[in-house]
Amino acid sequence: KINFKCIVIPSIAGKYSFIKFYSTKKRKMEKLSGSETAKPKGKQKSTFGAAFSPRVHPRPEYPSPREIAKDAFISSVRQPILLALLTKALYPTYLRLVKSFKGKGYSEKFIFMIFAAGVHTGTYTIWNSFFLFCDHFKLLQQYKLHRKEYMQPSSQLLRKTFYEAFLGQVILGPIFAYQGQAVFKYFGMLDHNSKLQSFTNLVKFFAIAKLGNAFLFYWVHRICHHKSIYKYVHKQHHEYTGTIGIAAEYAHPVEQVFANQGPTILFSILLTKNPLMFYVWLWARLQETYEAHSGYCFANTFLHNIGLTNATHAAFHDFHHTNNKGNFGDYFLDAMFGTIDHWQAIGGEEGYIAMKSKKESKTA
Repeated sequence: KINFKCIVIPSIAGKYSFIKFYSTKKRKMEKLSGSETAKPKGKQKSTFGAAFSPRVHPRPEYPSPREIAKDAFISSVRQPILLALLTKALYPTYLRLVKSFKGKGYSEKFIFMIFAAGVHTGTYTIWNSFFLFCDHFKLLQQYKLHRKEYMQPSSQLLRKTFYEAFLGQVILGPIFAYQGQAVFKYFGMLDHNSKLQSFTNLVKFFAIAKLGNAFLFYWVHRICHHKSIYKYVHKQHHEYTGTIGIAAEYAHPVEQVFANQGPTILFSILLTKNPLMFYVWLWARLQETYEAHSGYCFANTFLHNIGLTNATHAAFHDFHHTNNKGNFGDYFLDAMFGTIDHWQAIGGEEGYIAMKSKKESKTA
């Protein structure tokens, strides 16, 4: 017996999205790769690609409200606490760097540019070099998600991506950071050597920044998949079918502003006091998106179990690229707004990771 509640939410297209929260006394589960996951019965029909609300018919079973709430709580609390601890730990070293820069006569705007551009380019270089190194020398391949031959990026696409990265990070990035400092200052950001906020306030800041970014990114990204917009804006990003880390910022300028940069910095502009808070948040956001596009999923590792990887999101977003069917943002938001039909139909994270094992067994 299945009981469900249906919440009706107006969509941008003027239609309605129906979100079904199912609760069952006995769920019919089937085993997939050693774990139990629910799959719908019968032949399925689906929509994908340029689809605002991709669907599987019949609709698969969704997680319960309790499961969604649990995922949202863990996602909204664990990372903010870790980032607050990191900010506190970095503060003494950060102050010494600030003192050194000020001793050389650097202005607040110039110091802001150094830190913001340095965090961006440094994170891009370190993380993506690591993933490209693993790809080239076939290291950590047990954590590499499944890839078909056609999913490999062409040399032409790679050259274009590196060119755009150079243009954005070496030329445009520093300019925008230098000029953008005044906007942060206007909304209340203090000088670099100001006192750091309390641990509790840091946790609140990172939690709001994370939830605000997640909500805005989900909806802007989903709108970009509407058929009237997709081919003009978002299709560029999906030139990478099997993504790699450097693909994270390969996007149309409109998408860069409204989907990538806007959600990331909006709440930082409004809430940042000491600039270190923004730098740590920027690093965390960049690290997350590079890992999510890397093609590696470090699920069930020690680092993942203590919250130091984004393995769950990596598999979730990788499916969005390889299948282009839903999974627009964080899992709990997609579950809440009914856009994980195809993800649920294959068995979720366990089912997606198991695809690699199936492929290897066929080629063995």
